[in-house]
Amino acid sequence: MDSAALRTLEYTKVIDRLVNLVATQRGRELAEALQPSSEYQTVESNLALTEEAVRVLRHAASIPFGGIRDLRQVLGRARVGGGLSGEELLAVGSTLRAVRLLKGFFAEYAEFIGGLEPWVQGLTVSRNCEFAIERSIDEHGTVKDDASEKLSQLRREIRVIQGRIKDKLDSILRSSQYKSYFQDALYTMRGDRYVIPIKQEYRHQFPGILHDQSASGATVFIEPMALVNMNNDLKGVISAEQVEVEKILLALSLQVAAAADPIEANCDILAQLDFVFA
Repeated sequence: MDSAALRTLEYTKVIDRLVNLVATQRGRELAEALQPSSEYQTVESNLALTEEAVRVLRHAASIPFGGIRDLRQVLGRARVGGGLSGEELLAVGSTLRAVRLLKGFFAEYAEFIGGLEPWVQGLTVSRNCEFAIERSIDEHGTVKDDASEKLSQLRREIRVIQGRIKDKLDSILRSSQYKSYFQDALYTMRGDRYVIPIKQEYRHQFPGILHDQSASGATVFIEPMALVNMNNDLKGVISAEQVEVEKILLALSLQVAAAADPIEANCDILAQLDFVFA
């Protein structure tokens, strides 16, 4: 069918309505690419799939397509040994969970799915990969404290050192000896060091290391000498924590890489199912 006929039929409005009903990015792409077909068998087959989807929807109010993410770039990087971020692993875990839930959902409506069954049977549940991510990555894409025993220990150390630093800072800020030096009775961070804002005219009277100054020059940010060793300790533990986090992320990335083919096949099927149900 030529473009003039499609314009006359306001075909784009039909597609816009369809696009508004898809739940996934890849389903949207299939909807946007939909064109009329002159092949009778193709049309008949597609209408049969739509009819089966409608039959399922008559018995179920909605299909659990939530949580599906577009993993094409993520899987591509995992395949070549690239490390995935916590957010990317969370997207993988969310999609794997959606596959598991959909598989269970369609098992309840097996008598109605007809021609959709090959797609449903083609979905592969990757429990090990899904649960490994769930155990290690929280809902914000951050590596959980208990992702490893070492990480748990390091983060406890960080909290202890930070507590000691803040107690010392509070003690300094309450000191009558330095009260007039403070621009504000508070502390802040410069880089990975705890510092105190000091009035410029007192910079040489306050014992510590200068790290920065305000744009106006009226305030300087000084790390008290009493904190230098504790800040060094904190920096060392934070560095060790980052190494452990990267180790955990890489291990999970390798697990995703090992399951990349079935995960990608799942994503193809999910897009088709989303499109048909839309």
